This record gives sequence, structure tokens and C-alpha cells, in this order.
Amino acid sequence: MAEPPLFTAPAAPRFGADDVVFDSVTVREWGIRKFGRTVVARTRIKCSDRSYFAERKNMLELLTQGEYALFMVILFAIIFSLTFHEFGHALVAKLYGDDTAQRLGRLTLNPISHIDPLGLLMVVMVGFGYAKPVPFTAHNLRYPWASALVAFAGPFMNLVLAALAINLYVWGANSGLEFFQGPGPATLLIYLAHINLLLMLFNLIPLGPLDGHHILPHLLPPSLGRRYLELNARYGVGVFLVLIVLSVMGVPIFRTLMDLSAGIIPLITLF
Repeated sequence: MAEPPLFTAPAAPRFGADDVVFDSVTVREWGIRKFGRTVVARTRIKCSDRSYFAERKNMLELLTQGEYALFMVILFAIIFSLTFHEFGHALVAKLYGDDTAQRLGRLTLNPISHIDPLGLLMVVMVGFGYAKPVPFTAHNLRYPWASALVAFAGPFMNLVLAALAINLYVWGANSGLEFFQGPGPATLLIYLAHINLLLMLFNLIPLGPLDGHHILPHLLPPSLGRRYLELNARYGVGVFLVLIVLSVMGVPIFRTLMDLSAGIIPLITLF
């Protein structure tokens, strides 16, 4: 099992255990609007005539109800998204002078190097999980602020993937290409866009082991940054776990992230 970031020595902060994936993403009947006009026909992703996200099914329910194709689509999207997220951390660390991740075989797009079996099983069983943490050595980086860029690289990679997925879908749908008219490509690309946006937004939260806690101190005055790091080290993981529990209990904490991800879609749609 990957070592949680909280218990990592300061000289070798890690990313990856923060890569929580929630399977309650909202995919509604939606049209992407840009410049006041609808650029893609309204679409609804359904499984057995019921919206997967509206019903808030977990992935295990998909298997028990025989919805194997949708299960595989979501599983692929999660593995694909987490792999690129972790690769982003490793790549930017290498670009700024630290080859720790490269020496440990993490500068790769091979999912086996990034996916934690237990973390993936948690995604299937309870709806959230994590990937293997990507280590880097802070004192090897060329600039003090480069650690913030290493942290931001994962969420940024998710933003790029989301933009590519949704623009490919919109372009294909508007072009009338037969391939994009079937439910398969639409389902995959829309899920891929939403899952990546949720990963990005969630990991940017400056709490506990999430990527955001490496970024926020560099945006604050030095004294406030140090105070924030002290408070986050003491209380961050606890608050993070409380949010997870409250969300599982039905408190709509992460509904805000879902709404934000839906709001970002028009902003990254180019066609």
C-alpha cells in the first residue's frame, strides 16, 4: 500500500494518495453552449433507461446489475486519468531537475507503474480510491517554487485531458461523423471529461494530502504560508476524512465540485 503523503519526510513529498475518484459525477441532459449558441445536441448517458449518475450507483452495482460495458468504460476512464495525473507530477519534477520519479520507474504512461490495486479496488467498492504516490526530492529542484509546479502538474494534466475529450466529442458530433453518433464514443468521452475535471478540482483543494496543500503556501505571504502548513499538518487529514465521511453519508459536499466541473465544460469547449 502506498505511503500516505502525511507521513512522508519533508525532503521527499509524495503525490498520489490524494487522487481520489468519486463515482457520483453528474452527467445530465446537457448541451454545451458557447457564444450564445448550442454547439452540440443534447445528450443523455443512460444505463438500463436510468442515468448512472442520477441514481448514484457505485461501480459494484453496475456489475451486479449486468451493466458490464458501462463498468468497463468508467474503469478505463479512471485508470487513464490517474495514469496521466501521476505522469504529470513525474514529468514536471524531471523538467525542474529532480529525477527521483524517473529512477523509480514513474516517468512512464504505463498504468501498472501508477495504479495501486487496493486504491483501485476501493474505487469499485466504495466509490473513491487512490493511485501510487509519485515521490520527488524537493532540494533537487532548481527553484524553491518548483514544488508547487510539480503539485499543479497532475491537476493540469487532468484539465488537458478533459479539454481534449470534450472537444473531440463536440467536433465529432457537429461533423456528423458516424463513429460519434453511437452511444459508445459519447459515453466514453463525456465520462472522461467529467472524471478528469473532478480529479482536477478535488486535488486542488488545499487540505491534508491533496495537491493543493503544496500550492497554497506559495500563493500566501511567507508567514501565513508557514502557519497554513502547520495547521494543515495538524488538522488537514482529519478534516479531509470528515469531508469524505459526510459525502458518503449524503451531505452534498462534492455536489459543488460536480457543478463546478459542469460549469468548466463551456469554458474549455473550442468548437
